[in-house]
Parts: sequence; C-alpha cells; structure tokens
Amino acid sequence: MKQVGERLYVSSSTIPTKGRYEDAIDDFDLHLNLSTTYCPDEIPTVYDKDKGEDGGLRKKARYIHIAMIDGEADYRNFELAVNLVKQHLEDGDMVLVNCDVAISRSVAVASTALAEVQSRSVRQCIGDVVDILGDPCDPAPELVEHAVRYSDG
Repeated sequence: MKQVGERLYVSSSTIPTKGRYEDAIDDFDLHLNLSTTYCPDEIPTVYDKDKGEDGGLRKKARYIHIAMIDGEADYRNFELAVNLVKQHLEDGDMVLVNCDVAISRSVAVASTALAEVQSRSVRQCIGDVVDILGDPCDPAPELVEHAVRYSDG
C-alpha cells in the first residue's frame, strides 16, 4: 500500500500484512475495491472501537466493490468509482483504492480523482502516481481514455 495523494492510498487486492483486515484498513473511511472478483464473506464490516452518539458502535470503513476489467472497463463504472473517491476526498476522508495488482485500474481511478480534487491535468496525475508506485505500474490505454474523458467532462 502506498500513499499517492493527501489521504489517498493505492494497494493491490492483497491487503498489507499488518495483521487482520480490520487492522490494515483501520484508518480508512472508504475502501474501494476495483478487482474482477468479489468475495463479500471475506470482508468483515469494520467498526470504531468508540461508541457512537446512539451508544452503538460506529461503522468505520465503508467497503464498496465496483467490478472493472482492464481493456473492457465500462465508462459508467469508471465514472462511479472516480465520483466516490473524489467525494470522499473532498469530505476529508481517508481513501484506499485497490484492484488485483495495483497496476492499472486503481491507478487510473485514483489519479483521475486526484486530478479533479487538485485541479490538475489528469495525465500529469497519472504520471505522478505511476512514479510513486513504480514498475510495473501502467494504466491500460482504455482507462487513460476514460480518465481524459472524465476530466474533459
């Protein structure tokens, strides 16, 4: 897992070996999974250790799965993913975006949201995120087209 922007992190689907899943995402308000597979039984709901105002436990991290396939990504799913990340970042939330190997989908979505929040060029943000994550990070051309379309929109 690497930080690619203020309050924005990208990871592969293998959550860091910090212990349990709950520990690995403890600081995140949104965990957006863009992997091609979905295993809801393996993802527990995470709650704050502190009680909420109503006396019950407060939900800490929101887990959302949007299936995306490199080279076949539906623009509507891409747009939805970027909108979610952008909104959470604008709200001051900590966000984790992951896909299967953190090479293409998570990079494209995180970079596009970052470009919008920072009012920067999407291509520049993609380049910056690729530099941070290093090889073999390389967003699929179709996802780069989606990113440009989103930023032009």
